[in-house]
Amino acid sequence: MSQTTIVLGIAFFLNTYLVAQDKTEKITLNNQLKEISGLETYRDSLLVAINDSGNEPFIYFLTKKGIIAHRCKVSNHPNIDWEDLSVDDKGNLYIADVGNNSGVRKEFQILKLSLDEAFINSEVEAQEIRFVYSESKIKQNSESTFNRNCEALIWWQGRLYLFIKNTKKGPKRKVEIYSLSDAIGSYSAEYSGELQIKGNRGPRNVISAADFFDGKLYVLTYKEILIYTFSNKQWILINRKKLHSPEQYEAIEVQGKKTIFVASEKNKILGGPNLYIFEND
Repeated sequence: MSQTTIVLGIAFFLNTYLVAQDKTEKITLNNQLKEISGLETYRDSLLVAINDSGNEPFIYFLTKKGIIAHRCKVSNHPNIDWEDLSVDDKGNLYIADVGNNSGVRKEFQILKLSLDEAFINSEVEAQEIRFVYSESKIKQNSESTFNRNCEALIWWQGRLYLFIKNTKKGPKRKVEIYSLSDAIGSYSAEYSGELQIKGNRGPRNVISAADFFDGKLYVLTYKEILIYTFSNKQWILINRKKLHSPEQYEAIEVQGKKTIFVASEKNKILGGPNLYIFEND
């Protein structure tokens, strides 16, 4: 038996065992979503998903069992590096085209469109919220982890909040937060505080997605879900949920008070892409 076969067998066993142990439902998604990077909810019965850079600019509507029910192309904007999704209280979808792993991008876009229109059409045009990041905080703080690379977005009370990917190693990682209006226009995203991710040293603890539900912020890393509440003008960590299978988790959606959906990209060893359904306890 080859070493590769042994590794594959161990990975499969651990993945299956730990999913069963946590009473977590696991669904293998269609290969069209091999680089899934965002999840949202539509009409309480469907999920909305996207892929990240290098893929076609499609919005996918999925059943809760992961079946693709419809897809819609954004016809007027390429997928430069789509990283996350959010929805406002009027049914507008925001697509965060904000990925910047290479570090060369200086200007970014958040695409805004109607979910209702995307669901009934094969193509839609999106409006653009264009922005750069404010330089004031960077110049003031030489210890800043800021690197113009973002993979997480939420909408909250008329504003969009971007969570900068925390690549700096250490026992107390800072995740810097920038915000801007949800109205169409051009902006300088302003520094709006930070999160502390304590006790995490490895590269698997960079932030990859976020969601906001019922007054709580859910932050996804490649290792766990971190849950925060906002108090005294700061985000306070109140709970954390381990993700046992060593996958590249890229999308999170909290649906109601009982359910959390998490999606991971396709992996050569672990398979996928996968959709996990957790109890929100």
